[in-house]
Amino acid sequence: KYSIVKDPILKTVSPLDFNQPNSKVYVLLRAHLMRLPLPVLDFETDFKIIQDNCMRILAALMELSSKQFWLGTLVDTLSLQQMINQKFCAYDGECGDLLQLPNLTSEKCKGLRKMTKLKCLKDFSDNSKEDSLLKSAFKTAKIGMTESLDILRWIKYDLPTILLSRLELKKNGIHLYSLKISFKIEKEGSIFYAFIGDVQQAILLTQPTRMFSSNNKNQQTMEFKFESEQKLENLELFIINESYYGLTSRFKLNDLSL
Repeated sequence: KYSIVKDPILKTVSPLDFNQPNSKVYVLLRAHLMRLPLPVLDFETDFKIIQDNCMRILAALMELSSKQFWLGTLVDTLSLQQMINQKFCAYDGECGDLLQLPNLTSEKCKGLRKMTKLKCLKDFSDNSKEDSLLKSAFKTAKIGMTESLDILRWIKYDLPTILLSRLELKKNGIHLYSLKISFKIEKEGSIFYAFIGDVQQAILLTQPTRMFSSNNKNQQTMEFKFESEQKLENLELFIINESYYGLTSRFKLNDLSL
């Protein structure tokens, strides 16, 4: 059986004193991300407190990243928030992000990845209209009917449909940028973050803005405006799901016609 105390990742950090509360926090977080059972009920109660505090710390880190224009830190913070919410670690095991699908064990995730072309969550979103192909893949991976139906309901979690229009002007030596987004989110309750960054310089150019599904399912619009003394050549729009790891879309804005 797996032992969290013998976790190889523990060897990469300073030796832990298991009488200290920070060591307990670390071990319980690792157990949560790796979906390991906790031996006593008290640990589950303790972890709920830890999780609440983690979300507050991550929210503060998101705010700090936005104020300091740290693009990479913002993306990493959102990724960690997703992993804690979904109870999985993107860097452990052979299941990839498929463990976030409902009612799938590690073994069935490995079967899906080995015997079908479905390797990650985005593959499900890309094939969300092909129920017959997905059912065939589930049968191949020996996934039961109940689990299959749960997954088919989940994959209606479509990525937002995005239409972009970009405007760039130069006035008094300052480059002015405007990006308009038209989007539609089908899944009720879905929330995404949208922001623009310069990936070469790792600079955040706009504040993260939340995108919500609308009751009438009509297209919504959003506009970003920013300026720079230099012409920016590596602009990307990031659309990141609030809850699920791997449902991220990136659009290279320099490829757009002006």
